[in-house]
Amino acid sequence: MALDAHQQAIVDEVSRAVGCVEKRKNMLIIGEAGTGKSYLLRKLRECADGMDIAMVCPTGVAAENLKSMLRQKKPVPMTVHSYFMVQDRRPVQESVRMLREKHAKRVAKICSPHFLLIIDELPMLSCLIMDKVQRILRILRGDEVASFRSRPWGGAWVIMCGDCFQIPPIETV
Repeated sequence: MALDAHQQAIVDEVSRAVGCVEKRKNMLIIGEAGTGKSYLLRKLRECADGMDIAMVCPTGVAAENLKSMLRQKKPVPMTVHSYFMVQDRRPVQESVRMLREKHAKRVAKICSPHFLLIIDELPMLSCLIMDKVQRILRILRGDEVASFRSRPWGGAWVIMCGDCFQIPPIETV
């Protein structure tokens, strides 16, 4: 059975994405419901076998949905707030202190040169939380100096995914 042009275009795009995995390039995967974002994430996850992977979402419901869509047991998706100990009003240094004191294994994983952070439902995260996460990564990975030499996300490999027209960011009321 041959693929039609649309199906072949999708296969070609997945192949390009897998090539990005081999090169550890940061990715932003966007598309409306039913466009294959979860399928692509599953394939990318399979290609990244052996990496220290963290999968985070803005809500517990989104984390459970991701877990069922990816059909896997590990890593278990968590909320970004739980994984990075981040809150709107909590200073970044406090989050870093809490991570170092309470989650030494998680910090070791984050500091690993083989660390991959997958953020699903990206549009639901506020800019404030995103900024705090990248600052936490920079501090933990030893790239905290804000200069032209600083690496985005502290040099961590990041794949972000979401539907920009689905749900707005969750803001504090």
